[in-house]
Formats: sequence, structure tokens, C-alpha cells
Amino acid sequence: MLFLSCKQARHTEVTFKEDPERTKIDVFIGEHYFTSLIYTDSLEKPFLFPILTASGKTVTRGYPIDPRPHERIDHPHQMGLWLNFGDVNGLDFWNNSSAISPERKSHYGHIQLDSIIDLDPDAGELITLSTWKDYQKNRLLEERTTYR
Repeated sequence: MLFLSCKQARHTEVTFKEDPERTKIDVFIGEHYFTSLIYTDSLEKPFLFPILTASGKTVTRGYPIDPRPHERIDHPHQMGLWLNFGDVNGLDFWNNSSAISPERKSHYGHIQLDSIIDLDPDAGELITLSTWKDYQKNRLLEERTTYR
């Protein structure tokens, strides 16, 4: 005998709190802080940081943004959750960070968040438009990202 029970999932409200001065958007699910989209020009790419579970446990490491005791301090380009590639037109977008020496920077790319297209709390969506650029700030590609 097989019994199945299905229940419609309750819609949990998603809210966004923009903080242009700190170049970030905080994301809340219900009353709980979930993550922030950080898009400051002083870093090489936009990324989500930190990321918390529904119970409030942080699942991203702190380094290099918010180092924690006894945490490894390697791979400074690995900040939170992000997407990029190691070879776009011969440029490394993956490994770029503040740890790269000035004489090597011409081998790396930078991703700049240009605009927030939409913050839709009903759909739980944050949509951004970013430009991938070379060291001379030449535009290589445009990226539209939907976070859900």
C-alpha cells in the first residue's frame, strides 16, 4: 500500500533593501536575512555574500571580505557566490582579485554591475545588468543575471 501526501508550499515573502552608499542589496526571506548582492567597484566582480541557511547558519567562508578565526586565507578571488570564467578572449576573469600585482593586471578582466533592472519581491527575483571589461575598460560582453 502506498500513501502520498502533497501540500502546496507556502509562499514566503522575499524583500530587498537597497543600500547604494555601500553598493549592496540585502535580501530577506520572510523576516530572516539571507544574503547580500555586493557590487562595489573596488572588487573585481559582483557576488552574493554571506549566504545563510533558513536556520541562520552561514554557508560561505568569510575570507577575504570578513575573515573568521582559524579560516584558510587562500584564494582571495573566491568571495561568496559568483559566476565567471577563467578565459574570456584570453583574459582571466576567474582569478582576478586585489592580490594580483599591478604588472600582471593586464591579463585579468573586471565585471562591473551597471544597473539593477528589477527587484521583484512577488517573484523573489533580483535582475542585474553587468559588463565584462578588459584591463583598459573596453567592453567585452554584457551579462543579464536573474537571481531567484
